Amino acid sequence: MINRFRIRFVLIAAVAIAIVMILPTAALNYASHWENGRETTTLLRLIDENDGVLPSNLAQLTALGITDTDAQHYQYFSVLRGTDDTVTITRKSNLDYISDAQISAAALAVMRAASTTTQEGTTVIHGQSFSYLMSSDSEGTRLTGMNINPELTSRTRLWNLSLISFFGGLLLFILIATILSRWAIRPFIENYENQKRFITNAGHELKTPLAIISANTELQEMLDGESEWSASTKEQVARMTALINQMVALARLEEQPDMQLTDIDFSDTVQRAASSFKSSVIRDGKTFQLTVAPDIHVKAESKSAFELVNIIVDNANKYCDEDGTVSVMLRRSRDWRYSAHLEVANTYVQGKGRDYSQFFERFYREDESHTRGASGGASASSAQTTSTPETAQPARSGFGIGLNMAQSMVKLFKGRIDVRYSEDTIIFIVRI
Repeated sequence: MINRFRIRFVLIAAVAIAIVMILPTAALNYASHWENGRETTTLLRLIDENDGVLPSNLAQLTALGITDTDAQHYQYFSVLRGTDDTVTITRKSNLDYISDAQISAAALAVMRAASTTTQEGTTVIHGQSFSYLMSSDSEGTRLTGMNINPELTSRTRLWNLSLISFFGGLLLFILIATILSRWAIRPFIENYENQKRFITNAGHELKTPLAIISANTELQEMLDGESEWSASTKEQVARMTALINQMVALARLEEQPDMQLTDIDFSDTVQRAASSFKSSVIRDGKTFQLTVAPDIHVKAESKSAFELVNIIVDNANKYCDEDGTVSVMLRRSRDWRYSAHLEVANTYVQGKGRDYSQFFERFYREDESHTRGASGGASASSAQTTSTPETAQPARSGFGIGLNMAQSMVKLFKGRIDVRYSEDTIIFIVRI
């Protein structure tokens, strides 16, 4: 559990830092892309307005942030298509590696494909990417193109550098966070270990006085006979003993996150565990239904898997309405992540409006009173149904630990457990 908590802590922190790093990285690359596009468009319009030639006015270029050296290195061309469909190259700068025929053919293809009098876009000539601007006047149609490969290379270099910086920084952060996470969650670990140690030690310390109380009560009954008070004392001792045993069992369960999982016949496990409740369910006047698909195997621990089914079926029996139905159904999971799909349901007419999301909380009570016999609670202890002398009504005995244990077992099996309410029925769903 501690390792899972550390991993979750590091992952959450990594996601947070990734989001923080993505925003400026994306903004930087977008700004570079936008600035390059704006500069190229401005230059194309400037050349187009100057009859296909980059102006030699240094002041005009400087106003655009272009130096004289930069102007001498720009690779561009200007083509004029006359009214008689002849194509003339009016300017060709720093493009000696591309023939006039290639430029003329590419320009003519772009002009013929144009659907408007003014159009911007990109095309490829001799393996080089060109951004172009096309306009029309009385002389014909002019197409001005500029090689944008240097900008694309620069943009790609910036993008690659950004990715390297992003992933490098993220991995470095994860490494540092992993190293420091033990120190960061140390108070939680110490508190958690102290709680488990306290539960285990308190359990052992309480068992001795409970055994003495039980022995003294039995001796008193031998001398004076059984009375209402001695019976009540024995009942409470039994309840306290069961509670202590469950708390110790839960603490030990959480101490073994690396439980050895083996292949088990889950169909057989469900059949044996659920069948043991058939007689008690029918004896209480309820209907018991059991449907188990054969030969379903899962990765689990045999004894814990049996106890898991036992807890859930016992819970269903305990909180099923009189004359209601307890049903257990096992089939193969339709979800590729799991092998088995177990549903345990019981009728409970008063279940509407309940907060079923809290059923797996430890010591959960529906009215938050943490008292015995809370109506509709989700306890799943193995104590039997009893009645109180004051009300003579059936009381649902439990401590609110069983379902929490079931949830812990399912997590150890790398499965999932859920609960929902539908058509006056509580349905627990286990996927393993």
